Amino acid sequence: MTKCYVQKHNVFGVEYLDELRSHILSCPYLAASQLSKSFAGTKGFSVIFKRSGISEVEQHFPFFKPYLQVALKQACNAFYLNPLILEGGTRVEPHVDCSISSYDMTFTIPNLVSVLYIQVPQDLQGGELVLQAGEH
Repeated sequence: MTKCYVQKHNVFGVEYLDELRSHILSCPYLAASQLSKSFAGTKGFSVIFKRSGISEVEQHFPFFKPYLQVALKQACNAFYLNPLILEGGTRVEPHVDCSISSYDMTFTIPNLVSVLYIQVPQDLQGGELVLQAGEH
């Protein structure tokens, strides 16, 4: 079986992650998630952009710039940035990662997805990211 993911640890320092967390939590766009019912009870916001809009996103959200420099791969042409907060027993149900589809009116599944865990409780039970290939 071919490995379909890469896991990296300690890509960013604690100082940057604390700063990023603070900016996300104080962002005026942060609200109850508008994603599907798979994300019930979560909070977040979405930023959708093409390669030509990267500098505009970095200008409007400068705190994301270090993350974007690592996460955005040259081969990709469209991006869906979605800070997501799970609190008090909320969870993300299994789903097909196709959130960008509702914006371009076609069913689009990304070729590449990056996930950054900014803060994880020490006593977390579960919480693993599960990837599954198959029908959608």
